[in-house]
Amino acid sequence: MHFWSLSVEEQFYIFFPALFFFFVKLFKKIKILIWVIFVVTLLSLFLNIFLIKLGAFNPAFFLLPTRIWNFSIGILAMLLFISNKEKHNNFEIIIYIIMILIGFFYKLPYLPENFLVIFFSFMLLKKKFPKKFIFDFFIHNKIIQYIGLISFSLYLWHWPILVFVEYYFVYELEILIKSLALLGAIILSILSYHFVEYNYRYKFKINSIYKLIITTYIFFISFFLVINYSKNFNYQKNSPNFIADASLTNFKCKVSNFKFYKNNRACIINRNSKNNYELAIVGNSHAQMYVPSIKPHLIENNKQAILLPMTGCLPTIDVNINKECMIKARKYFSGYSRDKNIKIIIIATTWSHKTIFDGEKFIQDPQHKILADSLLNLIDDLKRRGIEVFLIGPIQIPLYGLPQELSRLLKFNHISDEELINRLQVNREIYDAEYKIINLLLNQKLNNNYIEPHKIQCDKKRCYYSDDNGIFFADGSHISKNGAKLFVKSFENIFK
Repeated sequence: MHFWSLSVEEQFYIFFPALFFFFVKLFKKIKILIWVIFVVTLLSLFLNIFLIKLGAFNPAFFLLPTRIWNFSIGILAMLLFISNKEKHNNFEIIIYIIMILIGFFYKLPYLPENFLVIFFSFMLLKKKFPKKFIFDFFIHNKIIQYIGLISFSLYLWHWPILVFVEYYFVYELEILIKSLALLGAIILSILSYHFVEYNYRYKFKINSIYKLIITTYIFFISFFLVINYSKNFNYQKNSPNFIADASLTNFKCKVSNFKFYKNNRACIINRNSKNNYELAIVGNSHAQMYVPSIKPHLIENNKQAILLPMTGCLPTIDVNINKECMIKARKYFSGYSRDKNIKIIIIATTWSHKTIFDGEKFIQDPQHKILADSLLNLIDDLKRRGIEVFLIGPIQIPLYGLPQELSRLLKFNHISDEELINRLQVNREIYDAEYKIINLLLNQKLNNNYIEPHKIQCDKKRCYYSDDNGIFFADGSHISKNGAKLFVKSFENIFK
């Protein structure tokens, strides 16, 4: 959970102090040092923004190179603080505090999360406070100062406790339970501050720390080995582990298969093939999730494909979910529609949006008719360019984190076995009420080029979320590893 941020901190603290010491010895003048740190900060920030623009939100958020700026901007504030004799006036401080508070609720587009909070904290810390500070009574309050002392321990404890409590109760917590969890976190923070943190910082001898670190490493490595090598992967059908095993097993592109495609993000599928890609898989994450269903056919036919994932956006170019997505879809379209290598395109998208953006305003689309017409327009445009196009129709999706929530509801006896069975299937009428009209329309227009995976998922009475092999969904809407195996047959027609 939040331990990733601690690991990023430790990576930074391993490398940066040595580099900083080198810079101090090399440049000696603090002004030059300030400029060096400023350049480091900008490079890391620009890399973060660049990855966000590509849609690579996870690497931008979790990795050290894209988070160095969060640390180095603090170092920059320190350097300016010790070299600057000026002091803030009260008006400046109030403005900065207001901007920090705004930053908790407002996000600047195309910039990292909490940019306003971080930037105006920098502005606040880079100069000394005035002697007659307007909030002196607050800063010198002993209770506030004590919270400051235990704040790191509180940071360590609060999130795991809330996570474990929510893990048990599954759904939104009552205010009483949240309050008790917070009180527990505060008590543990006080204890760990006095008995662990304080001792580590001021009383521990270096040899004791070495011994403790070595003991800790031995314990955790042993724990890891025992847990991972004693796992039983043959779970009983519909047991909590059977359900949870599907969690987050939807397809993700390996870093080695990433490709920059006309200034967009792409992924090469079946790179082992000697033939260059002739097939493109186009759409949002619901196009990406079908890659494991398509890949066996690529391997069998010694073909390569390119995945063009417009994450979070529809592939359509005359309607979309918002203006930014329309721009992104058109940018992608400009690339793949002119690519002479591409002979076949498979389009897939989400079908759950009831409201859609037409370029000027948001309009209602309860039966997905507008989306279907837009997809047909896109397909006609591509066909005129000599490209054969296949469209993947809608499946019945759970619309909640099925493996994550259902496994816990069962584990902690919040539901009965009968309720479990009911949650793993839905009445076929529910699917038909939502999608029968567009399925008939698209089937009529596209014939064999309309792929209908729901025919495998559903029978005449019900649509299913699992079978004897596992759960079909990795979360609320993306198919799991097991679900991908189920739909392999749906794509046979493309490769005949």
